[in-house]
Amino acid sequence: MDRKKLWLRLAVLAAAAAVLAAAFFLGDSGPTAPPAPSATPTAALTQRPEPSEAPASSPALTPSPAVTPTPEESGEAPSPTPTAAPTPSPSLPPAAQPTPSAEEEPDALTCTLSISCATVLDNLADLEEDKIDLIPADGWVLPPTEVEWEEGESAFSLLQRVCREEGIHLEFSSTPLYNSAYIEGIGNLYEFDCGPLSGWTYRVNGQFPGFGCSQYLLESGDTVDFLYTCDLGDDVGGYAGVG
Repeated sequence: MDRKKLWLRLAVLAAAAAVLAAAFFLGDSGPTAPPAPSATPTAALTQRPEPSEAPASSPALTPSPAVTPTPEESGEAPSPTPTAAPTPSPSLPPAAQPTPSAEEEPDALTCTLSISCATVLDNLADLEEDKIDLIPADGWVLPPTEVEWEEGESAFSLLQRVCREEGIHLEFSSTPLYNSAYIEGIGNLYEFDCGPLSGWTYRVNGQFPGFGCSQYLLESGDTVDFLYTCDLGDDVGGYAGVG
């Protein structure tokens, strides 16, 4: 048993010697073997290296601010200081201006015209038989109608124009020398058709002018009534200035 142990130790020693010899011959060209671990690895791990003192650094020099020369020193013209653009205030839309229009025409001249033979309805006994069918049931040949007229027109010229426009029969006689006209018949109803005192007359604004209708010049707002009288004007409110 001791002999085996001896041989075993010899074999180990021989192997170790071989390794050392190889390391000796290969040490210059081969890699350096790592150092053998220290006997106390725990102490190496727990030991902290002493902090080395950092060399005191000299304070850094602070550069002085650069001095900018003024425009007067440099001889340059001073640049204008930019100013903020003014904020435009909201402007109100311009007031609407009246549109120039053509010259306004003056108001039209108007008056009211009517033609009535209502008195005949109270004197049918005196009316010629062939005229009875010509008399309107209400007596109006032309009910009160507002019409326009022109400056310088007379009551007669107004009657003449309206009868022509409305298709109403009108017959008259005129005397140019005296600028007068005499109404003989309207709507085929003539003087003396309803008695010896019958015929046509006219009034303006409720008044009987007392002269012929061709001589009365109209005024704005007039009310002109042509009336048939059976009693020389008494039955219509005045003396008959017939025609």
